[in-house]
Amino acid sequence: MSRIEEANQFAKTCQAFVKTYIQEFNEKFAKAPIEPIDAHSSLQFNEAELNHILSHQVPRKISKNLTFQFNNAEYQLEGYGKRLSIAK
Repeated sequence: MSRIEEANQFAKTCQAFVKTYIQEFNEKFAKAPIEPIDAHSSLQFNEAELNHILSHQVPRKISKNLTFQFNNAEYQLEGYGKRLSIAK
């Protein structure tokens, strides 16, 4: 594809295919629930709490040259133009 118009037409063709494919797939494999009641509960956590719950966090110590170790590898923090230092 060398032109934007060709790419846009290809994208429209793909979208049409996916839409009909999903509809046919659902008609073939969909099953009615045994219980008609929706058992989903509302989200009880805000986004920050959910990110904390779903993450695996391991405390690390940062050395004076801004490095830390994880899985037998050593990583160094970059400042991207800002001077970073350990608080004293």
